[in-house]
Amino acid sequence: TATVAWGVLPFAWLTLLPRPNFNRGLGNLQRGATKLYKPFIFGLSFLYIGLYLLESKILSGGFLPILVDGDSAHEAHVLSLPVFGIITRAGSMICALLLIGLRFKRSRFDFLLLILVLLLPLSRGSRLDIVFSILVLIILASVLFSQKFSMRNKIYTGFSVASLVVILGFVGTFRTQAIYSDYSYADNLGFDSASFVANTLAPFYGNFVLPFINLDRFVSANSGQFTNGEFTLLPISASIINLPELFELNDFSSLVAYEDPVSPNGVSTALSYFYKDFGSYWAIFPLSFYMIGWIILFSKRFQSAAMLVIYGIYSSSFCLSAFMAFMLNPSMYRRFIIVLIIFWVLKFFRNKVRLRKVQMIIS
Repeated sequence: TATVAWGVLPFAWLTLLPRPNFNRGLGNLQRGATKLYKPFIFGLSFLYIGLYLLESKILSGGFLPILVDGDSAHEAHVLSLPVFGIITRAGSMICALLLIGLRFKRSRFDFLLLILVLLLPLSRGSRLDIVFSILVLIILASVLFSQKFSMRNKIYTGFSVASLVVILGFVGTFRTQAIYSDYSYADNLGFDSASFVANTLAPFYGNFVLPFINLDRFVSANSGQFTNGEFTLLPISASIINLPELFELNDFSSLVAYEDPVSPNGVSTALSYFYKDFGSYWAIFPLSFYMIGWIILFSKRFQSAAMLVIYGIYSSSFCLSAFMAFMLNPSMYRRFIIVLIIFWVLKFFRNKVRLRKVQMIIS
């Protein structure tokens, strides 16, 4: 079922799509990067940094929880405060907006600010936010810089990303094992080794190998017990209907795993949630629905800067579908709304400036 919905369907559909005009597409994207774009995005970036540090201070007692102790970092890395979380969990969105600004007008300050926003979650030992941001940046770079990337640059980029993934695995192990923390991810997976370096591999096993094993266990344990749309309708029920949850303490882990299907340390890929709702056969309909959404965004990625950012964020959720069903995460769809609002505001002021110039010419 999943092979048809997320493999055959997009392959067949994409082969029918016409090849986009790259230069015309860049022109559409550049229209979104008005003179007000950089100051607006800079302001949003500094707001993100300030709120993130303040949130860390409130949650853990320190601006850099990972330097306080391992327990503080481990508890804070999945939490966000009421309302704060709308911004502090949107680092990937801000990275995408900064990259678009870099594409059309580069400066050393832009690059340094992008690196700061990208790596700030390390202050809590949080790897997932960084992985999301990296995926979004890679997806957007493949669109924005595809004509400028030589094969050598692509190899360097691939090597850099692979190295960063290994470093993030080390960060997770360091956060939970090396600094005054009684919690060990490796221990809980039965992956424990006398070597700290070997234990660094535990997150890769737990996040990208064990989920497929857990999916088989989940199907066996939940045969015939279906929830009829409870999980696949989360973007609607929790994003639109249940807005009051924005004013409650937000545990990110509960947003992406409303029901832990296997164990306290187990995830079972995105497919477990679709199976839980409709079973092996009927799950093809919601699986296809979410994939059609991605295909539509893919076909419209050159239409505007807003569509490109939304396409990048949505695509990153599919990249991590071997881990969890992030495409069901309500907070992701709130980011889409924020992106649309940002570009609507920029377009509004751009039109006002144009109207003022026309009036001056007429008068």
